[in-house]
Amino acid sequence: MNENKSIFHSAERLLASRMHSIHELQEKLQRKFPKEKKKIKEVLLYFQTHKILNDREYAQAYVDYQQTISPKSISMLRNILKKKGVLSEIIEDVLQKKEINEDVIAKSFAKKKFLSLVNTMPLQKKKERIYRHLMTKGFSYSVCRNVTEEVFNEKE
Repeated sequence: MNENKSIFHSAERLLASRMHSIHELQEKLQRKFPKEKKKIKEVLLYFQTHKILNDREYAQAYVDYQQTISPKSISMLRNILKKKGVLSEIIEDVLQKKEINEDVIAKSFAKKKFLSLVNTMPLQKKKERIYRHLMTKGFSYSVCRNVTEEVFNEKE
């Protein structure tokens, strides 16, 4: 492990600041030490065997944090975790265990968007804007449609 000391310490510093997925940490270390792929794999394996680096724990913590700070749709969380290199099986397992109510999240986004729209705007245009806003947040067609109708029914 002595030959890997600088790689090891870099990985330790990165993990001390926040959790990382295995893929994320590997990419950061490879950017810093481009010629040391074999040693980086050894360091990552060391952290995995000592349960310091774990994609399942990372995914669970990430979903919990995001749902507390800035709620996101299930598909948005899935895409973000895939980009971070977490395996699809782990993502699906973590998302299934979490009780994420997309309707409630979408409704809060829709209400916020509704309040930001100009009062002189035609009703149909407001509905379209809210619907598009929800679609860009990763909500399904049915959730977008139902929540948009629900918000407008409440406002009438």
